[in-house]
Amino acid sequence: MILQKLAEGILSYANGMKVVDYCACLRASYVIIKDGEGKEYIGMSHIPHENLHNRGEIIKPSVDNLESLVNDVNIINRSFGLSLINAISQKFVTPKEDYPEVREPICIIGNMQPLIKEFSGGKTIYVFEKSTELRNGAMSEEELFLPKCKTVFITGVTLLNFSLERILEISGGTNILIGPSAGFITELAKDFGINYVKSMKFTNVQKIKELLKSGGFFSLKIKILE
Repeated sequence: MILQKLAEGILSYANGMKVVDYCACLRASYVIIKDGEGKEYIGMSHIPHENLHNRGEIIKPSVDNLESLVNDVNIINRSFGLSLINAISQKFVTPKEDYPEVREPICIIGNMQPLIKEFSGGKTIYVFEKSTELRNGAMSEEELFLPKCKTVFITGVTLLNFSLERILEISGGTNILIGPSAGFITELAKDFGINYVKSMKFTNVQKIKELLKSGGFFSLKIKILE
């Protein structure tokens, strides 16, 4: 699975890093790491509530148990794993402001309202959302539409619920992984059928930490808190 492959690939970047803080908050998890020079980086991952259950024990995240986290049955542990992958990546990612050429029809996997508004000016868009809590007019029948979409925006949450592999298998367009949960180094995704990763750069660790601890979550269009 792709999440497990990302975990394997990121470990070579993690020399001298250790976890100094973490939280499974209301809407998302975060993990903060400190590198050998004492600089802190934060990674986050939204928690899909529809996947919550009581199986398995919650694991304290660390670099040493990253591979155990991403292979765990409990979604909280997998979310910690993705947050840790993103935290390690923050030292190395460069944020990208543009996209590849966006061709219609457009499929958006995940009800990402800022992205929908950006491309809704007369363009043909199909929006899909697994969570009934977040669906709000979106559909859940992406299998019918993905083969004919020319551009596919995919939320990073698909890494956690094992749906990304199937999406990439049937997609007929350019696959763009996007959102705060997709904050990892682009090079890690080059062999999986992901054409582009729009990673976000988090510059103010403390403010983002407080936002998540207060029950908020990060949106594509919320500017990085300075």
